[in-house]
Amino acid sequence: MRLKIIAAVAFIAVGVGAVGFVLFASGPGSGENGQFLTAQATRTTVVQQSVANGNLAAATTYGVAFGSDPTVVSSSTSSSSAASGSGSWVVDSVAVEVGDLVTEGQTLARANASAAQTALELAKANLAIAKANLAVDTAGPTAAERSAAYDSIRAAQQQLSAARRSQGQTASQSALQLPQAQEDLKLAQDKLAADQAAGPSSTTIEADQSAIRSAQQQIDSLSLQIQGSDATASDTQQQNSLKLSQANLSLQAAQAKLSADLLADPALPAGTISADQAAVTAAQSQVDTIILQIQAANTQATQTSKQNALKLQQAQEALKLAQDKLAADQAAGPSSTTIAADQSAIRAGQRQVDNLTLSAKNSAANATAQIASASQSLSATKNAYALKVAGATAAQIEADRASVANAQESVRQAQSTLDGATLTSPADGLVVAVNVVSGTIAPSGSAITLESGPMVVTAAFAESDIPSIEVGQTAS
Repeated sequence: MRLKIIAAVAFIAVGVGAVGFVLFASGPGSGENGQFLTAQATRTTVVQQSVANGNLAAATTYGVAFGSDPTVVSSSTSSSSAASGSGSWVVDSVAVEVGDLVTEGQTLARANASAAQTALELAKANLAIAKANLAVDTAGPTAAERSAAYDSIRAAQQQLSAARRSQGQTASQSALQLPQAQEDLKLAQDKLAADQAAGPSSTTIEADQSAIRSAQQQIDSLSLQIQGSDATASDTQQQNSLKLSQANLSLQAAQAKLSADLLADPALPAGTISADQAAVTAAQSQVDTIILQIQAANTQATQTSKQNALKLQQAQEALKLAQDKLAADQAAGPSSTTIAADQSAIRAGQRQVDNLTLSAKNSAANATAQIASASQSLSATKNAYALKVAGATAAQIEADRASVANAQESVRQAQSTLDGATLTSPADGLVVAVNVVSGTIAPSGSAITLESGPMVVTAAFAESDIPSIEVGQTAS
């Protein structure tokens, strides 16, 4: 509305200026011979547009990584750095692909959590030990508490023994799995070399021969079906012919009886004649019915014969195609599909060897750290037992409480790490990137990226257009 008023004022000003120019342009002395220029005033609507280029993007983009909380990678109001995972994670499974729609809380991927589970169990054991130490120190060195403290020592010893057994089992598994993976890689390499040197695969030839046998069996089966159908049609035709002959004889007999009764002298009762006529009608109906049955049977036999002939022709064509394919495959070399599959198997085998090598190193390091932690816990438990026998001081009790708090924090962190082995969607949205593959080490950045919320346009307008733009104004 304000633009319309400004435009109207501008047109009025232009009109006034034009009139003044006409009146005074000729100057003094022009006299009555001066000429005046006039024009029809018009009114119109002035339209102003503000045009800008911008970007269209989702309101919020999330990045999720193993071992960390989901991170807002970008949003319509702010932006932050990409998600960063913690630790080394071997991906067990990936449940989504790019383009999938997901809901909040839906599982996206899982990683191997065996090391995290062991760490959580160790942290819980340390927490139990710390709580036992605090309970003993707080209550004083009674006989029952000394026994409980000693039980804590035994528990710590058992935890240390379990950590050592776990280390041995991990080493044994690695020692078994890695050679197996290397052997599988060697077999894949040998198979590629053999397939490249060999002709067509026996599987292909066997499949072609099987297709020929199946086609021949189909032809034989159809031939038997045709013979059976022809025999059935012949039997049906003979039976129908016999029925028709019998019906004609019955009709002739009924007609002869009717003629004889009509010519009888003296004349027979009307009831007898009516009965004869009814018998003739029934016999004629029977003849007509059998004729219709014969026609229907003949039509069905003709259709069946055509269908069987078509099926036999198709089966013979299928046999010819199978024979041609066998000849072509026997003349060809190894299929490109076989070579590509062999090369893919070699790449997969190499990745498996690399992943198992790295996993073995990580597992060995984790097992060593767990043994060291269990040994320290055992030493601390023994020292705590000695202090409890002598009676705990106020400083010791405070230290025990601090140990409990630290152990609780360790449990929380271990639980958080274990929870981080499963990636879930932080909101409803669309998966736009999947950077993990089952059986490989997860990257340090975002494993999966998804977009959520409505689409938002961000554009930069010229400074001169800003006075014409208001908050809430419609754009197109």
